[in-house]
Amino acid sequence: FEELVTQDYTAARAVLANCRRIIPHARFTFAKVWVHSAHFELRRGQLQAARQIFGAAIGSAPKDKIFKSYIQLELQLGEIDRCRTLYEKYVTWAPHK
Repeated sequence: FEELVTQDYTAARAVLANCRRIIPHARFTFAKVWVHSAHFELRRGQLQAARQIFGAAIGSAPKDKIFKSYIQLELQLGEIDRCRTLYEKYVTWAPHK
């Protein structure tokens, strides 16, 4: 709502940050919140912020969807070395997949 209707990007960023803050990631998490937050930053032209969000997600609450979304982003950007690094972390985290 904040982003699309009111176009208050500061408020939208604050809402997403608050969502990430209140979710108890040690017990469960929602990958969608992390991915949506990163994509929001990308829409705002903040690639570094999106990478930081994905990195924080992998560090605190790794999930398949987070890894795959981050790898897809880096692939679209042509960052093959980053993709390799992410795949290595993904395989280390989930060797059965």
